[in-house]
Amino acid sequence: MAKIELIKVNGLTWKQLAALFASSFGIIWLFIEPLNAFGLTDNFNGWLVYAFLMLCSIMITLLFDIVARKHNKSKFHWIEVTIIFRTEGARYQVKAPRDMSIRSFIIRLGEVLHARGAELLKWNIEHQEVVLDYWRDGKAVRAKSDRSFLEQNIPNGSECDLVVFNRVDIVEIAGYPYSKKNWRRLR
Repeated sequence: MAKIELIKVNGLTWKQLAALFASSFGIIWLFIEPLNAFGLTDNFNGWLVYAFLMLCSIMITLLFDIVARKHNKSKFHWIEVTIIFRTEGARYQVKAPRDMSIRSFIIRLGEVLHARGAELLKWNIEHQEVVLDYWRDGKAVRAKSDRSFLEQNIPNGSECDLVVFNRVDIVEIAGYPYSKKNWRRLR
């Protein structure tokens, strides 16, 4: 089962990374330079010390970026749902913020799967409506697209289906007859 995280959590910006690198380089330099003044680092080559400074500064910068990402990620309250495509045999474990609206969830899921090259979701948001059904007590319950997972009390670990049907206004303008046969369940 493929795992998808819909929200990419940002770490430090490039300016913050550059400032962190320069400050860590400077602080380490302030400790090494007095040792050199007293002759304690005579057996080191000059370029070796600079390479050591660069390596330590890069490692400190990367460590701070990882810590910042984990801290920003912990600010969200997450929900994990399983999206099942039974006809294709695909299952996706999707992790999203609990306060994300269902409509935003569906749009973002389509973007992420399209970026991964998955052709499972071939809906067109302009011409079709996609809704989420989740299973509760053995019954499919339709989630309201303008509300979030938290507002609808969708349990963590739910199995969900996506239902795609043609929008009435677009279908009538295009000249296609609208009926209940125009919807399909991606199961």
